[in-house]
Amino acid sequence: MESQDIEIHGYKFRFITDIEIDRAQDGRPIEYMPQDQYRNEKGLKLNKYGKGPFCRFRIPAIRQSGVYIIRLDAKPIYVGECQNLGSRFNIGYGIISPRNCYIGGQNTNCRLNNAILVAIRQGHKIDLLFFETQQRFLVEKQLIKEIGPIWNRRGENMDWEEAKEQIKARIIKGQDINTERSSLRKILETGIICTKYDYAGDEGFLVKISNYPVNDIQIPWSMLERCFPALKTTEGYGGRFFRRTYPKQAEDHPCHVHVVGQIFKNAGLAREQAGQYFLIND
Repeated sequence: MESQDIEIHGYKFRFITDIEIDRAQDGRPIEYMPQDQYRNEKGLKLNKYGKGPFCRFRIPAIRQSGVYIIRLDAKPIYVGECQNLGSRFNIGYGIISPRNCYIGGQNTNCRLNNAILVAIRQGHKIDLLFFETQQRFLVEKQLIKEIGPIWNRRGENMDWEEAKEQIKARIIKGQDINTERSSLRKILETGIICTKYDYAGDEGFLVKISNYPVNDIQIPWSMLERCFPALKTTEGYGGRFFRRTYPKQAEDHPCHVHVVGQIFKNAGLAREQAGQYFLIND
């Protein structure tokens, strides 16, 4: 076990622990299939990583926020950010909840847990490093770009469920989502029930757009999901796509266009170029 600081691209990471998964008495990794325990009353399908099998493991209960690196045989293989390192691993990656195996759950937890199980079954060593910082999104983005860790899924490889997890983690109540030409737009609430138009009670965001009597709009998850694929096209996401897809909302409040775009941008999913938004591939 290592104990010294490990410098990676100018940041001093602290060695936290080797990842040791639960094993049977004969040393074989114990495999878990938690999806069978979920009362699937809505008939949800398994997400693309929900089939398993999965393992279980724990790390020390470290509550700091920052950036962590998972290494395979001392090589960085995944970079992530967290508000609470212990919770991210001991509640997220280390024990897969039955709900997370299905569409709408946190499929990154399933993907990484299974990848750790497979690597350890093959005889590889997995360990964990941590860098405490309040600039975790910035540091994470920089290190992913410089290291190119193969377990990180970005750009064309990212599906909607993974994008949704990133939005949930980074778009919070009170967040500024202005463009260079606006100054009043911010997230008023997350997780609201959207009742306008034909949103049919979908969950989403309440966004302030002005100081006028009608000063907020609703952005449901279904709208973000429908707009997300446009980020991957050569045209990108922007006004033309939104007006074609949501003509009534665009007519009532044209600011819908850039509110959606800025949610993608502030979540670290998109870059803005000449009023259009494109998926970040680097």
